[in-house]
Amino acid sequence: MLLSFILALEPIYDKNIGFFLIILIIPVLLFLFKKFNKNILPLSYLFLILFFTGSLHLLDIISSSLLLNINEIFVYLLFILNILKYKSKIRIIGIKLIILFFVICIISAIFNNKSIFTLILFARRVLIVFVFIWLIANYKFTVSSIRIIIRFILFLLLIQIIAAAIKFMIIGRDELYIGTFLPRGGSHTTLFTLTACAIYWSVFLYRKKPKYILYILGFVFFGIVGRKRAILFLIPTLFLYLQFMFKNKKNIHFVKTNLLLIFLIPSLFVVIVLSSPELTAGSEEEVGSFELEYVIDYTEKYNNRERITNIVGSGRFDALYEVPIFLYEKGGMFQLFFGLGPGDLMGSILLKNEGDIIGEEDLAMYKYNLGYGTRTGFMWFFLQTGLFGVIIWLFIFIITFRKIKIINNKYYLLLNNNQKIILHFVIGFSFIFFIDVLIYSKTPLVFSADFILLWFFVGLIFNPIFAKIDDDKKLFL
Repeated sequence: MLLSFILALEPIYDKNIGFFLIILIIPVLLFLFKKFNKNILPLSYLFLILFFTGSLHLLDIISSSLLLNINEIFVYLLFILNILKYKSKIRIIGIKLIILFFVICIISAIFNNKSIFTLILFARRVLIVFVFIWLIANYKFTVSSIRIIIRFILFLLLIQIIAAAIKFMIIGRDELYIGTFLPRGGSHTTLFTLTACAIYWSVFLYRKKPKYILYILGFVFFGIVGRKRAILFLIPTLFLYLQFMFKNKKNIHFVKTNLLLIFLIPSLFVVIVLSSPELTAGSEEEVGSFELEYVIDYTEKYNNRERITNIVGSGRFDALYEVPIFLYEKGGMFQLFFGLGPGDLMGSILLKNEGDIIGEEDLAMYKYNLGYGTRTGFMWFFLQTGLFGVIIWLFIFIITFRKIKIINNKYYLLLNNNQKIILHFVIGFSFIFFIDVLIYSKTPLVFSADFILLWFFVGLIFNPIFAKIDDDKKLFL
């Protein structure tokens, strides 16, 4: 019964959209040929495929899951080649905590009778972000190649605004067809929108050009077309935190941006509500009137919904206290501290489990009758590696972002604007990262286009080339 319900949610895609979206690869390839640089050819391939995975999937050329797996393997291979080539000079950020995390995973795997193969697949899945960061931290960029690759990634970001416009003209607002990079996965729309808005608000704070506000509005449009209600609250949160983290608060431009936000945040709030029928007191298809009380009530019900009755952790906030109780009742203190075992909630054709059929996002529901609130990154780790595992995993990121903040504070007066923009973006967006994994989704665990800019810049900050990035005013397009 439950399996039938979940399988019924599988969407049917429109190949016509894939055809129109794949056309966008032409200006991207022209950009690459014009700026061709042998030094970054492997990374150029990686980013190109990441950002056009969805289009290739829609055209039935290759599935998105297979492409994402190929990209992960490619990252591992590039990193191994770096190790073989440079050996002792390799910088491995956070390695001690990562080793400790996998000690917890091994204990959990033994206790829960998980195979070595399952543990290896789990390790491959959770390590990919760190391996990519290590790859970028050790990549031998030149001054010219780092400028090209940054501009290339940003060009791929901006192309998504056009992709959203194409989607809107063909089918209107829909959670499917996430730019050119994924066929489905609504939280990816939210996080991509936030990533893009974060980088260009950081650029606007330092470069002061009005065109960056237009870029931001384009990315908000991307989120609206993707029917993501979460941006209603997360975009204002993001802008306010980025303002709070800006160091030069006596700058007259900073004062002006504060005044701009006083106008921009309420305006965006109203526009997002009025462009979303479900947030107004109308029907699902027709926009009703703007009523703040209705918006708040809808949001509260959405975050605490019960798709199926009598399910533990139906709401995102409910899961924070219901899941620990579930683990304790299932196996006592040991289960609470070490979880159900690494790989228990992974969907893979190699594991031949239910997750390969119904999708990983619904695996906890199918196996344990756990609800929507368990889809977050925090809960994904908590359920599989227990309290010990999830705390250590969070600490890896906390310490990494803390090191970046120390670099920013220590060298701020010596940095040029481009370096400050990158640091400001990473520090500011780290706040959204923690909100996301704690109460929203497990999107950061997926090696896809929406978070790639954050992980790229995290790695770049630890790369010696970061000190050589110049103050080119055209770097951020």
